[in-house]
Amino acid sequence: MSRAGRAIATAVACLLLVAVGCEGRHDAERASSGAAPVATVDPKTPPAALPAEPFPESYRDFPKRPAGTLTFSRDIAPLIYRHCGECHRPRGAAPFSLLTYADVSKRNTEIATVTKMRFMPPWLPERGYGEFQGERGLTVEQVGLLQQWIFEGAPEGDPVDLPPMPEWPEGWELGPPDLIVRLPEAYELRADPPDVFRNFVAADLVEQDRYVRGYQFRPKNPQVVHHATVELDRTRGSRRLDAEDPGPGFLGMHAEATNPPDGHFVGWVPGRGPSVTPESMSWRLGRDTDLVLQLHMLPSGKRERVDPELGLYFADGPPSKVPLMIRLGSRSLDIPAGEPEYVSEETYTLPVDVHVHTIVPHAHYLGKDMKAFATLPDGTRRWLLWIRDWDFNWQDEYRYREPVLLPRGTVLAMRFTFDNSASNIRNPHNPPQRVKYGPSTYDEMGDLWLQVLPARPHEAEVLRSHYGLFELQRGVATARILVAQDPESPQNRDRLGNRLMNAGQIDEAIVAFRECVRLDPTYVHGLRNLGTALYNRGAHREALVHLEQVVQLDPGDVEGHLNLGYVLASTGQFDRGIEHLRRALELRPEDPKPRFHLARALELTGRAAEALEQYRLTAEAEPSWSPPLNAAAWLAATHPEVADPESAVRYAERSAELTGYKDPVALEALSVAYASAARFRDAIQSAERALALLPPGDRGPRRQRLADALRHYRSGMPYRPPAASGGA
Repeated sequence: MSRAGRAIATAVACLLLVAVGCEGRHDAERASSGAAPVATVDPKTPPAALPAEPFPESYRDFPKRPAGTLTFSRDIAPLIYRHCGECHRPRGAAPFSLLTYADVSKRNTEIATVTKMRFMPPWLPERGYGEFQGERGLTVEQVGLLQQWIFEGAPEGDPVDLPPMPEWPEGWELGPPDLIVRLPEAYELRADPPDVFRNFVAADLVEQDRYVRGYQFRPKNPQVVHHATVELDRTRGSRRLDAEDPGPGFLGMHAEATNPPDGHFVGWVPGRGPSVTPESMSWRLGRDTDLVLQLHMLPSGKRERVDPELGLYFADGPPSKVPLMIRLGSRSLDIPAGEPEYVSEETYTLPVDVHVHTIVPHAHYLGKDMKAFATLPDGTRRWLLWIRDWDFNWQDEYRYREPVLLPRGTVLAMRFTFDNSASNIRNPHNPPQRVKYGPSTYDEMGDLWLQVLPARPHEAEVLRSHYGLFELQRGVATARILVAQDPESPQNRDRLGNRLMNAGQIDEAIVAFRECVRLDPTYVHGLRNLGTALYNRGAHREALVHLEQVVQLDPGDVEGHLNLGYVLASTGQFDRGIEHLRRALELRPEDPKPRFHLARALELTGRAAEALEQYRLTAEAEPSWSPPLNAAAWLAATHPEVADPESAVRYAERSAELTGYKDPVALEALSVAYASAARFRDAIQSAERALALLPPGDRGPRRQRLADALRHYRSGMPYRPPAASGGA
C-alpha cells in the first residue's frame, strides 16, 4: 500500500478514533527452545525489497459470498465481537462501542475504509515476517465480508441469529494478585492537549526480595490512558525527581535512573490482558527497589481522574534463567530537514546460540519502515520483524509464538528508515526541521530491542561480557560521531570522555575532558569528570584543583563535594575530606554513596564507632549493596572498640548471600567474621572459597591475607589483619 494510501486511511481513522490518539499527538513519547516458523528468503534479496501489494484496493477483488446472503446478525457480529469488542465496548479503551447493529451501521463507511487499508484492527508487523503471539488483524476473507456486506446496504438480518454477547472480565483475570500497586495519590489529568507523559513512584513495596511471574495492569480510565510502562529504580533517583515536582509523580519520557526488570519488557497497551512469564524466568522486585510506572495520557476535553492499578503475581523463588536485552540502533541520528529516506543500520554478531523470545522496535514520529533480520552462518536470512508503515501510537512489544533459535555466528541486523519530509503526515514539524537523537517527541529515536536467552545456561556470562564490550565500543563510536557533528559542543566532548573512561581509555578521556572545559571553563560536569579522571591517572594535585572549582562554581553539586571529599581523604587530608563528604550527605541524605565514603574516612581516622554506625545506615539505605556490609563486618570483627562477633557474622552472611557466594571480597569478610566468633571450620571454608575465586595469576594483598588467615584458622587462632582491609 502506498504512503499516500496510508495517509488517507489515517485521516479517516483520526476522525473515527481521535480520542484514542491515532493521530495529531505530537507530544507523545516512548512506549514502551526450538526454532520458530519464520519466513526464510534468499540471502541475495536486498533488505529493502518489498513484497507484492498484499491487499487489493477494491472490495470487488476480495473473496465474495453469494449476493444478498450476508447479514450483521449471522456473519458480521461474530467478526466484530472477536476482533473489535475488546476495545470498542462500554468501559473499553476506544471512545465508542461497536457491539450492536446500530453502533456498526452508523459507522460503516469509516469501518470499510480503515479495515480495507489495514489501519484497524491495529497491528503493525507484516504477516509472514515473524510469527507472534496475540496477532491482531483480519484475514483477506474477513475484510471481504465487511466490504461486501457494506456495499450491499449493510442488512441487519434476523436478531435470532445473533451469537451470545461476549463477556469481558472486569476484575483480576488471574485471580487476586499477591500485591496491588497503586499510585501514592490519584492524578488529575488536565482537560486540554498536549498529551502527558508522567512517572509515578511506588516505594517500599516489599519487605524482602520477591520474584514476579505475572502481572495485570488495570487503567480504570482507559479512555485517557494510552499506554503504560513499568521500570525499576535502585538508585532513589526517581524519588528525588518526584519530590522536586509539585504534583504526583514527575514529568518526562525517560527517567534516567530506571531500567526494565531483569531483561523483561513490562507494560500495557489497549487490548492487552494479563502477562505471565514462566517461573524459571521471573524478575526480581527487590526490597531496595522503587517501581516506576510511566503513563502516557490523552486529555479528553475535561479534567479526568487517573488512578490505575498494577497487580503482581509472585513466583515461589528466584528464577533459574535471566534473559538479556540486546539493543541495536544508533544514538547519533541526525536527520536533515526534508529527507524522505534517512536510513539507520546496525549489526551484532552472536557469540553463543540463543533463543529470541521478544522483539521491540521503537521510534518517534519520523519512523517509517523497520526491518529486523538474522543472517545465519550459512548465509540464510531469517526475518525477525518487518513494519512497513510505523505508527508511534500503536507501538507494542511482540513475543514470538515459539522462541526463535539462532546459532552462534548469526548476525543480527536492523534497518530503520525515517521520513523527515513534508509528505510525512505524522511529522511534528511544519515545515520540516533538522532532527537529532533525543528523548522528546520533537527528537527522534531508532532502537530495536531483543530479549534473548542463551541456549546453554552456562554461556550466559559469555554473552553478557561480549555484549557489554560491544556496548562500550559502540558508545565510544557514537560519541565520536557526535563530536564530529558539533565539535564546539562541550557536552559532546564530555560525553566522549565518559565513554572513553568506561572503555578504560583514560588518557584519551582526559584529552576529551580538557577540551570540554576549554570550550566552557564553567561547565561543572566536565570539570568534575576531568578531576576524577586525573585522580584515576594519579595526578592528584591537578585533580584537586578542578574539583575545588566545581564546588566553588556550584556549592550545591552533590557529586562535586563527594568526589572532592573522596580525593582529599584518599590523599591524607582527612579533616577537609570529611567536611566535604558531610556536605554531600547533607545535600542528599538518601544517597548511600556519600555516607559510605564518609564512613570509610571516619574508619581511617580511628573513629570506629561512628564509622560502624554510618556503614550500618548505608546498608539500611541500600540493602542490595555489599560493600557497606563487608566494611561493617570487618569493623565488628576486628576493631576492639566496636567488637561484636554476632553482628559481624550477620553483616557478612548478608553480603555473601547478595553476591551469591561468588565474590572473594565478601567471602574474605565472612571468613574474618566467622573467626571472630570462633567458628573456625566455617572461616576456613569461606577463606578457601575466596582463594579459589581469585584469578590464577593474582599475587595481590588479598591472596596473601587469605593465606595468612588460613594458617591462623587451622591452628584455631583468630586472625587480626588491619581493620580497614575489608572495606577496600
